[in-house]
Amino acid sequence: MSHALALYVARLVGIDINPHMVEVYNAHANVQGLEPHKMHAVDSLTELQQQRFDVAMVHILSPSHPTTI
Repeated sequence: MSHALALYVARLVGIDINPHMVEVYNAHANVQGLEPHKMHAVDSLTELQQQRFDVAMVHILSPSHPTTI
């Protein structure tokens, strides 16, 4: 979803508790030619303190049904 939204926003920040998924997200952004100031992920909400956002989207995967919730 982030990749589709990248065309319409000034900046995207992904958050995941899994450091590997953060690396994957950032690698995908890099492959798309997006600079970290345009699209990147972090693994801690602490990194986002004192920042303002216009929109927040949440996607949670259920362990028993990983594609739906």
